[in-house]
Amino acid sequence: MMQAAIPQMTDVVIADAHTDYSEKPHDKNSIHSIISVVRDLTNLMSREVELLRAMQIQEFSVLQGQKLELISAYEDETAALREDKFATERLDESLREELRDVVGRMTETMRENEAAIRAAQTTNEKLVKVITTAVQTAQNSHIGYSKQGTNQATGAVSLRINQEL
Repeated sequence: MMQAAIPQMTDVVIADAHTDYSEKPHDKNSIHSIISVVRDLTNLMSREVELLRAMQIQEFSVLQGQKLELISAYEDETAALREDKFATERLDESLREELRDVVGRMTETMRENEAAIRAAQTTNEKLVKVITTAVQTAQNSHIGYSKQGTNQATGAVSLRINQEL
């Protein structure tokens, strides 16, 4: 299972108070683009959480290409913000609040995503242990000879795995 690292916006200051700077405000279109990418990434990670909780690992894997593309777009879109630490302070209050809101939701979704990935990994590890133990037990119980000196091996062992954990 592949987990891509999601870059944090920790070095982007999302100001609480509006300060009047003489510099030109950051391009609103780029802020809207950042907000759009963050929303798309948040929605994709929410979908991943749903798939992981349902143990639909193959469907989860399909989303990884999209996730990497969104992460790349996020990094590209936020590069200018990281270079200009006062960029968000020059934004309209409503746009700044919207940016703060979507980044907060993305952060929370990232935590849920990470927890779901860990839970799926733990479940998969337990499942492998159960299967390994069952196969070893089945193989060991059919090895050797009976008291009468005949071979006890009965052939293949049939196992069924319940995929709904």
